[in-house]
Amino acid sequence: LLAALDPSDPVLMRRLAVHLASEGNFAAATTMYERALDAMDDRRGTAAYFAVMLELGKFHFLAEDFPAAAESMALVFEAIEAGDEGDLSHAERKELLGDEPARSYELFGSAFLAADQFNLAEQAFRRAHDFSSDDEELALALARVNQARDEHAVVVDTLKEYLEEHAVSADREVFEMLKAALAALGRDQEYLTTLNDAEQRGEENPAVALALAEQHRADGDADQAEKEFRASYRGLFDLALANDDVTDELDLLGEVTERFGGLEPLNAPIAALVTDEARLDSLVAAAQDRIAGDAAEPLGYDGSIATATVLMDAKRHDEAATFFEAAMAADPEQSEHVLRLWGFGLLLDDAYVPAERVFRRAIESDVAGEAEAEFQYHLAGVLEMLGRTDEAIAASQRSVELAQANRQRFGDQL
Repeated sequence: LLAALDPSDPVLMRRLAVHLASEGNFAAATTMYERALDAMDDRRGTAAYFAVMLELGKFHFLAEDFPAAAESMALVFEAIEAGDEGDLSHAERKELLGDEPARSYELFGSAFLAADQFNLAEQAFRRAHDFSSDDEELALALARVNQARDEHAVVVDTLKEYLEEHAVSADREVFEMLKAALAALGRDQEYLTTLNDAEQRGEENPAVALALAEQHRADGDADQAEKEFRASYRGLFDLALANDDVTDELDLLGEVTERFGGLEPLNAPIAALVTDEARLDSLVAAAQDRIAGDAAEPLGYDGSIATATVLMDAKRHDEAATFFEAAMAADPEQSEHVLRLWGFGLLLDDAYVPAERVFRRAIESDVAGEAEAEFQYHLAGVLEMLGRTDEAIAASQRSVELAQANRQRFGDQL
């Protein structure tokens, strides 16, 4: 409303933009910055103008409008790179780059790469290296650029050289890029050899173990793959916890649930997680953003079940309910399985009142289907624990009747 009243005030526009951005409304924030630039038309080419242009580019980037982000940032980048021959003084260029010039150049590079401006991206990443001298980061950045250029042979050479020096710190992205580049060149057979070499240098790097597990599975060696998957996911989850990276934590919880049907490989770190209230709160908040659609990646069925399982371990039943509901919404065909996990978990935790609601929901909504005998059996146990013996007997009798009917229908296989 204020912006509509006085669109000629660039300071007001920027303040409104910052406020909107703090609420996650990056699209509206970019509109405010565009108005601020319009109000500064008489100051084009000044440091103040480029400062607003840079902020606009950042918000375009956060809003995932990468072409617009690259367009704005390119103007600022070119003004900085013009040096003393351009319109900006050394002090003004330094101020635009901020306290960490390498990080600013990396942002330029990321924006250009996302917009397929490969030459500018490479130039920006090399300028970042001028300030950071981080050979490892430059190698990865150039590999990403060359992957986008379809320069697969260059990617392979870059990453093989990278792994000779940095196998200990290599992450999943390295192996995914390497595998894709070798496949594009028809040199798939080199991948396992490279992984084995990296394992020798990697000192039990979980990312190496995970890549090996995936390759052994692809090659049909299920037993070896299973062993390595369990070890690698545990290592990756420990690393995510150490880095307070809730995004990776959620991704790994979902992957492990999908692969193993539960979180058993992560039992030890999850036992520690559920006793750390602040850390668990952060995980739950990030998961809630995903089911609300406020994050780039949806939580999905496996992520929802995993989050619910962790919350059940923490005895946070009301919060767990949100994620059980999300799991059924994500995959309604799994509702019977979800209600079984949910109700039985409550039963084991002596939470009999909510357990009764879950079991009755399965029975009354026909979700249980042919498994109704099982749900009636558990319901009988819950009712007995609640002191409602007559109802428990009735549920038990109904369970027996249904089980007998199932035997007649399917034989004695049940």
